[in-house]
Amino acid sequence: MKAGTVVICDYINFEGKAKRALFVVLQDEQFDPSNRGTINFTAIKLTTQFDMVGNYTVNVNIEENPFLNAPCLASCSKIHTLHKHQISRVIGKLSPNTFKKVYITTHNFLSEINRQMLSEI
Repeated sequence: MKAGTVVICDYINFEGKAKRALFVVLQDEQFDPSNRGTINFTAIKLTTQFDMVGNYTVNVNIEENPFLNAPCLASCSKIHTLHKHQISRVIGKLSPNTFKKVYITTHNFLSEINRQMLSEI
């Protein structure tokens, strides 16, 4: 799968409940030379809960991404490693403009985590 692909996945949340949600693929491990042969991918969760707006969310509008049924948010601090067998359906690919915003926001989140960790060690 290419970066920016949007999939519907079944997963278990932190409370142990079975859930189904939209995710946007950041990285497919099969394309990483050090992880050849794996079937995991890293993804960001998409949500329609607009009360989750924060520093690390990106608006994903349906004008740029018409395959979506409704506008949503990319929760760039909600990074998941998923197994490809969890995919129930591929529904589309984010526009290059939207995916660039998601990627940069995720990068900023991880940079902040890195900064905090380095100040502690």
